[in-house]
Amino acid sequence: MQGSGEGAATPAIELKQQFYNSKQAWELKGGCSWNTFKNIRYFQPKGGHYDGYFGGRGIFFRETVAEWLPLVDADLPEYHKKYKTGAKPQNRIKNIQPLEAVGDDPWGARSAVKRSV
Repeated sequence: MQGSGEGAATPAIELKQQFYNSKQAWELKGGCSWNTFKNIRYFQPKGGHYDGYFGGRGIFFRETVAEWLPLVDADLPEYHKKYKTGAKPQNRIKNIQPLEAVGDDPWGARSAVKRSV
């Protein structure tokens, strides 16, 4: 996986808690809105399948969150295949490309088009 490979430039986040609920995992990762995160299992650790329950709330273990944190969207298909989560991307995120494939011009030819008023 790209984000978790050796030499990957990922910020070191010290996970102090033993358990994390969905909201805490989302706050650590950031990157999308809370509503998107909670409604689309594909973005959640282990596809939203909790490691267990504590006090009636679903929780993920520290190890699960540590593995999931450095992943980017392009890494998620392999991650979900590893854990057989069954989580699938929605139509709008199916054609995710690794950052290297985008190159220097993420907008492609559209950025070169000048609009006349």
